[in-house]
Amino acid sequence: MAAPPLVIHVIGLKNTGKSGLMESLIQELNKLGIKTGVLKHDGSNHFHWDKEGSDTHRIRAAGSPVTAILSDREFAVHAAGGLDITLPGIVEAFFRGFEIVLVEGFKKLEGKKVEVLREGVSTHPLSPEGELIATFGDPLFDRDAPHFDQTSVPDLAELISRILSEQSGFQRSLSLEGEG
Repeated sequence: MAAPPLVIHVIGLKNTGKSGLMESLIQELNKLGIKTGVLKHDGSNHFHWDKEGSDTHRIRAAGSPVTAILSDREFAVHAAGGLDITLPGIVEAFFRGFEIVLVEGFKKLEGKKVEVLREGVSTHPLSPEGELIATFGDPLFDRDAPHFDQTSVPDLAELISRILSEQSGFQRSLSLEGEG
């Protein structure tokens, strides 16, 4: 049985650059050959995944509390009022076979965290020291974790790769340019 994926929370206040970091980090982790999934938390509770007039929208509007759609390429679930499921339950159900799951948000849940900071937006540290693996963006607070700026996303990906290796108990083999 495969080990559960390493879950890394990317946290920060609104408009600090969390989604931009996620995009760049996914690309860098992919370059390292790490199978990475993403779960985005919508703290505002008003996202829309279904288009008005579609079959699933009409079925949901008719009163189905849980509506799902599945194709050969995609799967989506809408649960009015949410589901009785935890973040670990979602990771176990939907991210089997992944090495890392990047979670944007859920800053109050316990776990490994990268905190995104932006001058003029970030007012105070959000992550407890014991959960913080790195900060990213503007160097605003003195924290007991490495700091990465906008140009050092590859270095942050390497740090996450090392944490993955430590968690899974093996050394990932990375092919380096010039090696055969």
